[in-house]
Amino acid sequence: MASYNVPNTVLTSQNWQRNLVLDALDAMLAPKFARVEGFAKQLKPRDKEYALLRLEMILSKMNKQLLQQRKQLRLHWSEDNETLYRSLLTTVDDMSKTLVKFRKWLIANFRPENQDWNITKYLDLAVSSHNTDIPHELKQFLDETMQILPNQLTIEFRHCCRVQSCNHHQAAKSFKVIVAHGKLCSTKGGSPEAFLPYNIVQFQLRPHLPLGLYIWAYNTPGHPYIVASRDRLDPINLLGHVGGLMCYESLEVAVNVRLWPEPSMEDQFHQMLFAKATPSTAN
Repeated sequence: MASYNVPNTVLTSQNWQRNLVLDALDAMLAPKFARVEGFAKQLKPRDKEYALLRLEMILSKMNKQLLQQRKQLRLHWSEDNETLYRSLLTTVDDMSKTLVKFRKWLIANFRPENQDWNITKYLDLAVSSHNTDIPHELKQFLDETMQILPNQLTIEFRHCCRVQSCNHHQAAKSFKVIVAHGKLCSTKGGSPEAFLPYNIVQFQLRPHLPLGLYIWAYNTPGHPYIVASRDRLDPINLLGHVGGLMCYESLEVAVNVRLWPEPSMEDQFHQMLFAKATPSTAN
């Protein structure tokens, strides 16, 4: 992997520490890249083309997600949570660096010379989690690449409402969500309260598997409950998403999406929110 130096500058203590962080990142990623290369050798030319298109879309969506995540962090910054804010911001920076490294590797190993991203081929090859006919070797390769990239997706369900004509919304007093992704199936009880642990689902992204959302909205005006679903959703499309998700039966659920390298980062995020909500009284 590449060696990092600070060109034409004095090697200050801060720069030296930053170089150590970058070298440590390279050392951590090197064996993972070697393992991915082993799986890549098993792919046929058509499968490599599929993998290139799918991964370039994933990288684009992840980059958009990290930009949104920076905005979320800045929105909740305060002097009382400065340390946690800086720690999470460093995590986002490291995720961005990993995306850059992976994209360089992907282009060098998968993209033929002078060939750009092609939407026609993307459609012809049916590049999506909906395509269940891809070979086992390709599925293994995609799963292995997610061990390099940040892969812990967090979905926070904020509120649920029934959408009627003239953009009229009827909020549900409570709701329940089932999230299905591969072998994972998680049930969460929702409420209009923000940032509560039981509103949150975390799972590891597997880009060849669809995501299913099944929602029960209770006590909407005129209805004891409404059942709706959004099945076979491509989980990659959630990256960078802001706002609500429309489901069948005219239900809309508002979500916040976050991406982390480890599940524990979500706990730090909520500690940051708590620190802002309970400011220190010390002078």
